[in-house]
Amino acid sequence: MELKKRSIKIHVWNGVMYTSETWTMTQTEMNHMEAFEILICRRVLKISWKDKATNTEILRRVNDKRDILDAKKEKV
Repeated sequence: MELKKRSIKIHVWNGVMYTSETWTMTQTEMNHMEAFEILICRRVLKISWKDKATNTEILRRVNDKRDILDAKKEKV
C-alpha cells in the first residue's frame, strides 16, 4: 500500500499540480480536486463508488490525509 501511495504521489499528483499551476482556484475547482483525490484512493483500495464508504473512511483506510490541496497551498 505504501508503494502504491508513493507512486501515485510522484506520478499523478505531480501531473495534476503541474497542469493546475495556472488555474485560478475557485471553490468549484477545489471540490473537483478533492473528489479526484478520493477517486484515486478508492481505485487503489478497489472500493466501488456504489459501496457505502465515506471520504473520511477512505482516507482512514489509506492511512493518509488530504494532500493535493495542501500541496497547492504550499506552492502559492
